[in-house]
Amino acid sequence: MDWNFALVRARAGICQVFGLNVQALEIYRQLLAVYEDAPCARVAAILAAKTGKLEEAEGWYTKAAAWMPDDVETWFNLGYLRDALGRKREAMEAFQRAVQLAPHFDRAWHGIGSMRIALGEHAQAIEPLRKAHELQPSAQLLYLMGTCQHVCGNERAVRNTVQELVKLDMKRARLLVEETGRKDLLKLLEVD
Repeated sequence: MDWNFALVRARAGICQVFGLNVQALEIYRQLLAVYEDAPCARVAAILAAKTGKLEEAEGWYTKAAAWMPDDVETWFNLGYLRDALGRKREAMEAFQRAVQLAPHFDRAWHGIGSMRIALGEHAQAIEPLRKAHELQPSAQLLYLMGTCQHVCGNERAVRNTVQELVKLDMKRARLLVEETGRKDLLKLLEVD
């Protein structure tokens, strides 16, 4: 064990415990200038993001992913951060890597679907949103699928989605009907 590494990392940890994120981040920067350590890079990314340094956070997550390419959470967080930076295509690629590593990772499927929507790729958003909903049922996911189905002109699918939404969240079902302009679906909102 490298005792210098352990001592410096412990010092950074103590700074974190006392909420000294800027100081802890500086210690991690110094540590990572000498050592290639994916867990430290992930912590540096978190601290950079907490202190508003999103570009730096992306850099640390990118290094962590390179040093530990099979770490699902790193890829997911990299996607989330790239989305925050407005890099939708790159965010989607990071989410896709996460689901390659962990096919049952619902949040990454949701990320892929959301990035597809942001890129205007509504037809391609439906399948990842459906997969996320299968893994973790959510009215929000159904609502997003319904809006995508509407944009794609698949009115039968919109109807089916509204029927499913009525069982989970009447407010979202009503919102989907209103936003799609599908007055013919209002009767589905009438519950016995």
